Amino acid sequence: MIFNEDIQAGSTGSIVIKGSDDGVIATINITETTKFSIAGDKLTIDVSALGLTDNKLTQGSYYITMMQAQ
Repeated sequence: MIFNEDIQAGSTGSIVIKGSDDGVIATINITETTKFSIAGDKLTIDVSALGLTDNKLTQGSYYITMMQAQ
């Protein structure tokens, strides 16, 4: 994903990938830095580290939410 400004990971929270039906496909704890990377304004998620196949994400629509732990 590309944002309109540089981003950085906080110390708590998660990244949630959801399908268009609002079902959770994967949840990444922000401390699991082997599953994603941030470089400037880019967030890259390693779908193979999540155990997802490319087909899981290419069939249908999905969206990502980022939640800070309370």
